[in-house]
Amino acid sequence: MIKSRFAAALRGLALVAGLAALPGYVQAQATTLALPATAVHFTPIYIAADAGLWKARGLDVKLPLIAGPGATNAVIAGSADFASTAATSVLRAAARGQPMLVIATTHAEFLAEIVISRKAADKIAFDPKADLATRVRSLKGLTLAIDAPLGLPHGFIKYLGSKAGIDADRELVLTPMQPPNMVASLKSGAVDGFIFSEPFVSSAVEDGAVVVVRNSRFDSPEINPYASNVIVTRPDFCRKSAEVCAKLVAGLNEALKMMHEEPEKARAILKARFANLPSGVLDRSFDLIRGTSPRDTTTNEKALSNTQQFALAGGTLKPEDKRDDLSGLFTNDYTR
Repeated sequence: MIKSRFAAALRGLALVAGLAALPGYVQAQATTLALPATAVHFTPIYIAADAGLWKARGLDVKLPLIAGPGATNAVIAGSADFASTAATSVLRAAARGQPMLVIATTHAEFLAEIVISRKAADKIAFDPKADLATRVRSLKGLTLAIDAPLGLPHGFIKYLGSKAGIDADRELVLTPMQPPNMVASLKSGAVDGFIFSEPFVSSAVEDGAVVVVRNSRFDSPEINPYASNVIVTRPDFCRKSAEVCAKLVAGLNEALKMMHEEPEKARAILKARFANLPSGVLDRSFDLIRGTSPRDTTTNEKALSNTQQFALAGGTLKPEDKRDDLSGLFTNDYTR
């Protein structure tokens, strides 16, 4: 028995060695890219994975789901190589003496929105024609779902609260939950509303929910450009594994190109991943993310600066942690 197992093991090794000797054979490099949530916001990442754009470059990318700032913390701890996150996480990590490096930007507009149930809207006598500050103040006392403490939705309501003169952490009830559960919790009455982006906003609206605050193309345009989705890693990772970083970013660039130049192909890939979504919801979500996505992964320092101002205004970054020079937090070396 032992001899037969040993022989089988030798045959397996010989097979691997034989494959490696074949022309064109590339042994995949394994890496991990942590995601903070499930959302259409991460479309370029889904396309790079599901269309085989990374695989074609010899890169095997795992996409673990780690809620909110936990994705960035996983990179800091070394349990993930990369994370997709808003740049607020990068700024907070740097303030703690845990510098991160942004190597790509896949989205630079703020798309989070606030929706509430029709019952809640009637209860507060919501006026959709009121100015933004009045609409935000009308939310006082309601229970709103966010994805995680200090995540982007939490930062958004804190930012809006600071502009409207309310303390969101004290005057609202903020309940963390995963985005796919937000729509069901809204429908059941477990929460009065939620703060997130597509496709969950459109799903809720189809069920009769009311949008209180629209995305930053309509409300709070001063936020843009905003580094809403960047790819981060530890500063030394790309020095040691430059090829992995280059392949990861190249796959994302190709995904963005597909979104803009072959939208129906990209749409079909996204529909397969969100197979349970109504077609109309998925289409609206894809059209929004496509229309607000960049052509490539170049990081704009202005977007990082606006993100810092957003975090300072909302109190998710302390004034003493403000950085005058943001150039050390990102590189565009891998976008070329």
